[in-house]
Formats: sequence, structure tokens, C-alpha cells
Amino acid sequence: MATLKTLDDLLTTASKILDQAATQIRDIPLEPTKEYIRKVGHALTLIFEIQHEIYRLEPSLEPEYLRKEPPYPGEGRKFGDIIIEAADYEQAGDFEKAIALYEAYISEAPPDFFANMARNQIQRIKKESGV
Repeated sequence: MATLKTLDDLLTTASKILDQAATQIRDIPLEPTKEYIRKVGHALTLIFEIQHEIYRLEPSLEPEYLRKEPPYPGEGRKFGDIIIEAADYEQAGDFEKAIALYEAYISEAPPDFFANMARNQIQRIKKESGV
């Protein structure tokens, strides 16, 4: 029997599969990579909109992590935008610009969590590109 719970479970499974698909699109890479990843992201957004409505109707289904205030409001989106921009540079073979983008972000003194992720990205780029 269909319930809000079973629908939420199906949508959660679908979002995990779409996330894996986006990773494979990036790793293959399937061209135009950025466009296809954005399309998958759009599908995920639509799923999250439906889940938001489910949680409005049945608050007990909302995962705990969504009930908490994010520790750094807005910082995740900012860092996400930097990741996308840096990935564009990497895809174009301009590894120095990608590294410079992360270094500029670190120079703004973001929260340690994000600064450490930026440092990890710099290390990854250097290792993979030989820069």
C-alpha cells in the first residue's frame, strides 16, 4: 500500500542513484559533462521539492539532519560554486587556475571545515595533474 513513508523511501533511493549517475558522468566523462550533471542536479532538485512537501505533511519523516540549522549558513553553497568553477578549469586543463581559485577561497578565512576541503582539493589537483 502506498504511503508517504514508502514514497519518501523511493524518492530517497532515486536520489542516491541519481547522485551516483552524476559521479559516473563526471568520471567517464560524458560530454557535455557540465550540462549533463546540471540536468541530474535539476532532477534531484525536483525530488527534494516533493520530499519537502512530504515532510510538511508528515514531519516525523523528515531526517534529523534536515531539522538542524546548518552550522555555516550559505557557506556550503559558496563552496559548491567554487567546486563547480574549479572543475570547469580542470576540465579545460587549466589546473593552475583551479588551484588559485581554492587558494583565494582559503585566503578569505572560511570555517575550518571548508578550508580543509579546499586544501584537499588542491592536493588532489596537484597529484592528478602533476602541477
